[in-house]
Amino acid sequence: MLIVSFCGLTLTGITVAYAGNVTQVDSGVSAGNTNKLFAYQHTPVTVTGTATTTTLFSAVIPGGTLGANGVIDVRFLFTAMNSTGATNTCSGNFGGTTFYLASLTSSILSLQGGFRVYNRNSLSSQVGGLLNTNWGSYGGTNSAANAVTSTINTAEDQTVTIRVTPSTETAKSVVSITRSGSTATATVTAHAYVNGNSVKILGANETEYNGTFVIANVTANTFDYTVTGTPATPATGTITSARWSVITLEAVFVEVLNP
Repeated sequence: MLIVSFCGLTLTGITVAYAGNVTQVDSGVSAGNTNKLFAYQHTPVTVTGTATTTTLFSAVIPGGTLGANGVIDVRFLFTAMNSTGATNTCSGNFGGTTFYLASLTSSILSLQGGFRVYNRNSLSSQVGGLLNTNWGSYGGTNSAANAVTSTINTAEDQTVTIRVTPSTETAKSVVSITRSGSTATATVTAHAYVNGNSVKILGANETEYNGTFVIANVTANTFDYTVTGTPATPATGTITSARWSVITLEAVFVEVLNP
């Protein structure tokens, strides 16, 4: 079973520790103002245990905030754990258009980046893209490296979002799974997992053993997790385990500039 911590509420499902602390600094930003810090989030937001694209930051830019030559500047810092062999993606979006798309992989523990969107003498014509890849970046690849054009109507409310899509590490072979009551004990040689990790089990013929689980009672070669029902023990099949990456959005700020 997985646990969700969302704004302090615990539910069954994926694990998302969401602070919900998006601070809007100046709701009165307008085309007559310049260089305004519009919103920020400095409380970490974490997701693991799901391959679903998850929004970790969202801020609405009210219609009319940007002038005809206004600029939105968005910067952020991600960190990643448990990423050996994983390909985790991070994206930055404005008005439904992706201006930033990067990967957090096994060689990267953190990624600092951002994007800018420029109105081009119009409230509904833009060009934008990632900031310089050397700007505070500790690695990663960006498939939105070229300039992105759009026709977002900034006279209407538009949303800035930052999203991640986690993945799992390279799968390991499971030597065996046995069960006592509702506790399954998996043997995986030198797995390197720790208590509280979310681990994906696949390949057991007894399907109750398969799924994503938060593990406990970890030793060098074994770990426990909770199963439902009374599947036969030991489990059979060609079984694998893979640990989910833990992706954290550490900080964000959004600035609005009107020349």
